[in-house]
Amino acid sequence: MNKRMVALLFRTLRPLYTHTSPHRGVIDEYETFEDLYDYSCKVASVAGVMNSEVFECLDRKALSHAVELGIAMQLTNVLRDVWEDRNRDRIYLPTYNMRRSVVLEEDLMNRCMAGEFVEWINFQFDRAQSYYFCT
Repeated sequence: MNKRMVALLFRTLRPLYTHTSPHRGVIDEYETFEDLYDYSCKVASVAGVMNSEVFECLDRKALSHAVELGIAMQLTNVLRDVWEDRNRDRIYLPTYNMRRSVVLEEDLMNRCMAGEFVEWINFQFDRAQSYYFCT
């Protein structure tokens, strides 16, 4: 890996470790999808871009696909781990909608898979899936 890529890696990762929240010292909740998308770019897409450089695949379209695949995989991981993360007081899914609806927040806390929560989580699955098929 060349010096430019190492510098890019550190410039990308530094905000993850220096940006803190007042209640815990680390970010463990994302207000909007844009916040989660930004996080996903920093923790997952950067790996795809770095691997593209390692394999000398520098076509702009390939790099774009590497970013989108990183987003897709990170969103899938978030959905896979929703209950485990909840048990650790972490919520990676966007909380904006949850704060607008007491039902969703209670459902997540009580692991209730019904009604509005199911619709909301299905929307999150559809959004994650859409990133696998970006062209």
